[in-house]
Amino acid sequence: MDTAQLLTNALAHHQAGQLPQAEALYRQILTADPNQPDALHLLGVIAHQVGQQPAAIDLIQRALAVNPNNASFYNNLGEALRAVGRIQDAANAYQRAIQLDPNQADAFSNLSLVLRAHGQITQAAEAARRAVAIRPDFANGHLNLGTALVDSDPEAAFQALSRAAQLNPNLAAAHCNLGLLLTRVNRHAEAIECCNRALAIEPRFLEALVNLSLAAINSERLDLANDAARRAIAVDPNSPMAYTNLGLACSQSLRHEDTIDALKRAIELDPNNSVFHKNLGVGFVKIGRLHEAIASFERSIQLAPDYAEGHFNYAMALLTIGDFDRGWTEYEWRWKFEQFLSANPRNLPSPWDGQKDLAGKTVVIAYEQGFGDSIQFIRYASILADRGATVALFCPEILHPLLRTVPGVASCHAPNTPPPPCDFQINMLSLPRVFHTTTDTVPATTPYLTPDPEKVAAWRTKMDTAKPTPSGVGSDPNIKSLNVGLCWTGNHKHFNDRLRSVPAHLLAPLATIPSITFYSLQKRPADAPPVTQPPFPIIDLTNDIHDFSDTAALVANLDLVITVDTAAAHLAGALGKPVWTLIPIGPDFRWLLNRNDSPWYPTMTLYRQSTPNDWPSVLQRILTDLTQFAAQHTS
Repeated sequence: MDTAQLLTNALAHHQAGQLPQAEALYRQILTADPNQPDALHLLGVIAHQVGQQPAAIDLIQRALAVNPNNASFYNNLGEALRAVGRIQDAANAYQRAIQLDPNQADAFSNLSLVLRAHGQITQAAEAARRAVAIRPDFANGHLNLGTALVDSDPEAAFQALSRAAQLNPNLAAAHCNLGLLLTRVNRHAEAIECCNRALAIEPRFLEALVNLSLAAINSERLDLANDAARRAIAVDPNSPMAYTNLGLACSQSLRHEDTIDALKRAIELDPNNSVFHKNLGVGFVKIGRLHEAIASFERSIQLAPDYAEGHFNYAMALLTIGDFDRGWTEYEWRWKFEQFLSANPRNLPSPWDGQKDLAGKTVVIAYEQGFGDSIQFIRYASILADRGATVALFCPEILHPLLRTVPGVASCHAPNTPPPPCDFQINMLSLPRVFHTTTDTVPATTPYLTPDPEKVAAWRTKMDTAKPTPSGVGSDPNIKSLNVGLCWTGNHKHFNDRLRSVPAHLLAPLATIPSITFYSLQKRPADAPPVTQPPFPIIDLTNDIHDFSDTAALVANLDLVITVDTAAAHLAGALGKPVWTLIPIGPDFRWLLNRNDSPWYPTMTLYRQSTPNDWPSVLQRILTDLTQFAAQHTS
């Protein structure tokens, strides 16, 4: 049999995956002709396929010594070089292949991979485009194009990856990367499906397992997230992203110590990753270990000085420990953190810096963040007015009737309406910084909100009408019934709502105290899931609440408000009402640490968890204090 026939037979075995048979025939050819270039090249390809990269490189280079103008030889040499991490040498080999054959689609596609590895994303995308222009049905070319565009052009990336999966349904990487893209646009159920398709093809595909765990975390399928992360760790015990996702899944499952262990392991594997240090800091915050959190955030921004999310979390931790001097300054990084949500522009045209004279000037206060924040920080309007400013407030219309009662607020405007003529603007939560607020200088005079007297009277009638006659009340005029407002869950969209809301069944012991009528303050938006009610009678008039002036009128008729960390706490505090606020062990910054009072609200008492998730002991303390409060106020 001549060399040509042997090559034909060997190649048939090779293409059928019968590598030992193909190798035997290639070696038979080389025994007769040690410099036969095709046999050298293809034997090198087999060596590359079975992981023998040094042998592959040697054999293909020997082939090129005989036939230095073969583009395919250079392309496959590049693949062997890339497999051993010689990225620049691989790039040179691909480029030489392209010089020899400008229609070498494989070489363009492979060049895209090494360019992307070098961070040359634009060039990587262009190389992949050349590959698919040469071969429009080239699945790997579309895959590499989509992968190169994932960050810069997600829509084009989605189209390219979808085309790759269509051309080759068994291309696991295309399904995997589609899953990552879908996760980024919050299409988590579809992302999970894509990752599962990839894993059906390659069950030990590390990136697909990592992407699956991330999509499952974001869709709150925590068992799946935990399982996928642990499977990823089984595939690669040195994968920092697998440990990171395991930590995030444990955090959402409220397994806080497991969270810390997993996130620390991620840092051991990748100690210079600023995001990992930030994640660990957030984990420490959730269990109230603020000083360790601060150390993690400091390391995060030391590694990446412009990392806005690291600065943002650092600011929150500093404020929580009462370091307002550094905290308020760091908090300005919120405007550089892309995920920070605000109703207002990030850059105001004429910001007030706290120094310029305000006499006769108009200052616009720009609303940001939640209703509770607006109620808390609108107190600074009075200070601006005392300096001679006319204060215009931009905030949601639902707040207008109430916040225009604040001394110093001259007018209220909806966020999307044209601003009045003004001299300066300032974002609402920048006011503490420009006034150099410390825990000792918080402007804490309350009440600074005034409910509408007519609404207060109307709500008194409404509440009395709905109120049953308590046991033992009626015939004895000396026995008074207390009105207590309850709010046990927060905004379901809030990132920390799982930690700050209280399961309704835990409120049951409160009903054992006689002479108390409970009123719900649990006003929910139409798109929110229904709230589980406490297992005792509670009067719910919240359907008659149309704005915060209605809520204020209801609260004005209460003797006490018991609430988790929501706008209801701020409203009651700003009205000067007794308010008991339930705080998780990882508190929001405004509630500070290790104190049961608030410098922001003199009439507020804080009931803190001492260990993560321990609401029962908090409710037991409230039961004891409420029993005493009722005895003092009903006799």
